[in-house]
Amino acid sequence: MIDSILYEHAEKIIEMWQESMEYQNVVDSLKRLYGDPNTKWLIQHFVTTRDHYNEVQAYGTHHPDLPRVAKAFSEAKAQLYQHPFYQSYIHALNHFNQGPQAFQKRLRSCLDSCLVREKHHCVGGESHGSS
Repeated sequence: MIDSILYEHAEKIIEMWQESMEYQNVVDSLKRLYGDPNTKWLIQHFVTTRDHYNEVQAYGTHHPDLPRVAKAFSEAKAQLYQHPFYQSYIHALNHFNQGPQAFQKRLRSCLDSCLVREKHHCVGGESHGSS
């Protein structure tokens, strides 16, 4: 019973965050990022080179293409990370995430304070364990 009430409240909190201007900025930045053909290509190129790099890196320094593949991955990463649309998205995402992360920390602290950690501290803080 109490779980369903708590989940309802949690869903309302999530809805509040999703209705916030900060969340809308993330959504708008993401749409702009994937809506632009150039950045869409940069993302696809980054993912492809990252996957290829991970495959080659599994062989370690023994793979003959490692330097070339590592360089291509580094360049693809730099191109994407330096693009203004990507930077705008990351900024909006980080700004938004500060709210839920702070709430999560406060909630965890609150929940930790109401947990009963040891059997002998269950009733009025008195020790009821065997001595």
